[in-house]
Amino acid sequence: MKRYKFSVAVVALVLAADASFAQATQPAQPAPAAAEPEEIIVTGSRIKRADLVANSPVAIIDAEELSLTQTVNVEDVIREMPQAVPGFSPGVNNGNPGVATVNLRNLGDERTLVLVNGRRFIGYDSEGVVDLNNIPASLLERVDIVTGGQSAVYGSDAIAGVVNFILKDDFEGVQFDVDYANALRGGEPTKSISATVGGNFADERGNATLHATWTNRSAILQGDRAFSERAISTATGNFGGSSTDTNGNFLCVPGCRFTGSFGPQTFVGFASANGNLQPRGTRRFNYNPFNYLQVPEDRYQLTGLVHYDLAEWATFYAQMHFAQTQVNTQIAPSGTFFSNFEVPFDSIYLNAQSRQVLFDRNGDGIFDPAFDSNGNLSVGAGDVVTLGYGRRTIEVGPRITNNRTQSYQLLGGFRGDLPFWEGWSYDFSAQHGRTELSRVFQNDLSGQRIQDVLNSSSPTINPGAVEGGACHASASPGCVVGSLFGDGSLSAATAAFIALQVNEEIYTEMDLVHFDVGGELGDAFKIPGASPIGVSIGAEWRRQSSESHPDDCYSTPDCSIGFGSTASVIGEYNVKEFFAEVRVPLLEDAAFFESLIFEGAYRYADYSTSGSANAWKVGGEWAPGESAGLSGLRLRVNYQEAVRAPNIGELFSPVTPGLDNANGDPCAGLAEQNNGTPLPISQALRNQCVATGAPAIAFTPDPLRPGFFITTVPDVIAGQINIISGGNVALKEEQSNTLTVGGVYQPEWLEGLVLTLDWYRVEIKNAIGLLNAQTVLDACYGSGQLCNLVDRSSINGGLVGGPDNGLITTQQNIAQLKVAGVDFGIDYGLDLGNMGRVDINLVGTRVITYQFQTDPISPINICEGLYGVVCDGVGGGGPNPKVKFNQRTTWYIGDFNLGYRWRFINAVDIDDPGAAIARHASISSTHYVDFVVGWSPTSIEMLKGFEFQLGIENIFDENPPIVGQEAGTTAANSGNTYPGTYDVAGRVLQLSLTKKF
Repeated sequence: MKRYKFSVAVVALVLAADASFAQATQPAQPAPAAAEPEEIIVTGSRIKRADLVANSPVAIIDAEELSLTQTVNVEDVIREMPQAVPGFSPGVNNGNPGVATVNLRNLGDERTLVLVNGRRFIGYDSEGVVDLNNIPASLLERVDIVTGGQSAVYGSDAIAGVVNFILKDDFEGVQFDVDYANALRGGEPTKSISATVGGNFADERGNATLHATWTNRSAILQGDRAFSERAISTATGNFGGSSTDTNGNFLCVPGCRFTGSFGPQTFVGFASANGNLQPRGTRRFNYNPFNYLQVPEDRYQLTGLVHYDLAEWATFYAQMHFAQTQVNTQIAPSGTFFSNFEVPFDSIYLNAQSRQVLFDRNGDGIFDPAFDSNGNLSVGAGDVVTLGYGRRTIEVGPRITNNRTQSYQLLGGFRGDLPFWEGWSYDFSAQHGRTELSRVFQNDLSGQRIQDVLNSSSPTINPGAVEGGACHASASPGCVVGSLFGDGSLSAATAAFIALQVNEEIYTEMDLVHFDVGGELGDAFKIPGASPIGVSIGAEWRRQSSESHPDDCYSTPDCSIGFGSTASVIGEYNVKEFFAEVRVPLLEDAAFFESLIFEGAYRYADYSTSGSANAWKVGGEWAPGESAGLSGLRLRVNYQEAVRAPNIGELFSPVTPGLDNANGDPCAGLAEQNNGTPLPISQALRNQCVATGAPAIAFTPDPLRPGFFITTVPDVIAGQINIISGGNVALKEEQSNTLTVGGVYQPEWLEGLVLTLDWYRVEIKNAIGLLNAQTVLDACYGSGQLCNLVDRSSINGGLVGGPDNGLITTQQNIAQLKVAGVDFGIDYGLDLGNMGRVDINLVGTRVITYQFQTDPISPINICEGLYGVVCDGVGGGGPNPKVKFNQRTTWYIGDFNLGYRWRFINAVDIDDPGAAIARHASISSTHYVDFVVGWSPTSIEMLKGFEFQLGIENIFDENPPIVGQEAGTTAANSGNTYPGTYDVAGRVLQLSLTKKF
């Protein structure tokens, strides 16, 4: 108990200190004693050594921690580590391609390199990011996390660090694992069943292991939880929702007028089917209940590992991984989202009042001559008006994306000791991997067929007007039944007619050939009195290719309204690399120098796309020793220059329309921030808006404020705005430098105590990125810069609706990122004699700096301790708390273990206080406590080999913080909170059963 109090005191000191403490790493544990220690590889270095002491800071999630966490999905345990933030996770619904990723230091999952047994793993798309669903959780021996650049050792993508999943490759026996978890607030359970079979053969010269897993995770809807069942406005705290509602609303520019009403009305909607139009008022659509709070998953995995000693100098080894994953996402029913449509004057779905409102904009009772579209000098039959129309088609059903991934990776190689060079070993391997991601987007809307409905002149079906399931382009009258105007007007036949399904297939492949050789240089080259110099050199060839093939509709702008469009991405590159690493003991067993070691590494890479790149690192470690009175202290320092080459998506993605987050459009008077009511804008801002493409008729003088104008330009929809973006074949590699300084202390005076502390700094230059939509808006309408990237609708001046207009962005080497902090960790094991053993562990981080600059002309965004649209955007992981830690205490006594885990997330503030009411402008510090009890019976014969474990996650049933629907980016901020960062399921019961034979 005394030592537990010590750990809490240290945490309190960290939280209170003005000095910069941060997330510590869990220290590597010493290897078990043996007569002849086996040389092993430590993550962060390819040089073999007889200990697990790493110069680079390494956090280790060992088998015991994985068991206590009751890990079913690998991403769950990774994203709860203080070094990481959520990448794609079960809480990411909108935009999730059905994968799970890891994001270290909130620098982006594309900057974290994922390894399995020290080797690259196949990615799932053109960015080469690894889907953690493909890694079997129940076969894990441990997980090593090395933060900071490791490109010199492992190559590109390791700017933020490396996550190395070490699998059990020497398994003997049979083991079955069953895991069950269920949220006690309601919802279907998560289930997992796995089997592992392995054994030695050929007189212990070989081992083969086969592992299979089935995992099923059920969905939780936002409508299943009180905090997320209604969309809440971040700015007002009231019901928010979408302006695209089920009755249908027109966007009038200039505004529509009603008899007796003052001023133009920007939005007018239908009171009923074929009924009158009226001002929209405060009516909005609640899209939350349809969205997933936790996405469902169904996964099968098969893994095979084998190694066989062919001779004293040659061991053959092979690995096989296969996984099939089905992850569906679901968002609210689609709508027309104020895309522009032609509305015929003589539409059977308009009555006299609605026809007058749409074609008489000045309210004088006479149809405006400007709407004489057929040129017959009168406004009537044959004329049309083009308007943005927003109608939520709830009758079609929610938009569902079926993401089905099949992935395999085959690896084979030879390793052993060189027969002609004592003390040296080699490793040669080749591998091939392929991922096929099939995406089916259901229940979207066809823009052309909606126009056909609007053009219909008869409410009955005319089979002759239908050809191949679609209306004739020229003669569509009578094609469908039912109106798009008014609540409940859309018939089942019409809903089926306008519904649309689009598809996309993505194929990714990787081929890799690797060779390295290493050992000690011998006594002739070593420094007198020190151990021999360790060296590793090698070469690698890698080819990556990716193809995405959307169907004809999904690749055509304005065909699929709700899912948008994308274009085919076809690209390939190869890289040839040479690398070398050296470890030089300088002093040993000297006064004040029990050991002093220098380390260095270098890697040269030649990319077929971006050319040559260089990465290197230098560092060292110093153990003062007993003569200095500091026995058990090991200090370390590393400086690294790392690189990340542009991936296939960044290079070869064609320029296409899409969506990005924005707080509001200045030309709309920031109506989204004012509950839909735009504020008048100044003369100068009005002129700037017109200069960037908005029609002058969208602005009328404000009769109450001379010099100001009332605007009818539509604002952003649900916090999103149109962009036109794509790749850039001229991209060069990103460059970063990383400095880490720290140490490990294992005092002799208190056996079992290990303390770690590491300060880190990562600076990334020429980072690849897209211009942020809000940055472009702020620059153009603040300082007049970047206005050439603004392309407004000539009809209504908006940057929403159809895909033809938006903010123009492409990938560029323009961004700068900087993170810094301190990692801290405490491990203490206390032997209680007959009362067993208590293990106390704490691992955490204190972020000092998290800042970025999206381009050279934009201001530096300082984001440590903040969240929001800007600060969520670079890494994509959501809030950036200054302090995070996990603290676990476990008591082992006899056949039982009993313990808890305390997860802490520091308070954060919103990055734009003006965009939120007071209660949404900050998130208080969050504490979660998990409980676990385990039983491994040894005294009951029939139960020997069984392990039982009961856990309760979030035992106090804490609610997630509520920040509304527009606080952050769409992927991270959902259900009025951040479901990837905070617990949204509530209290969760966990049961695990293991049987070993």
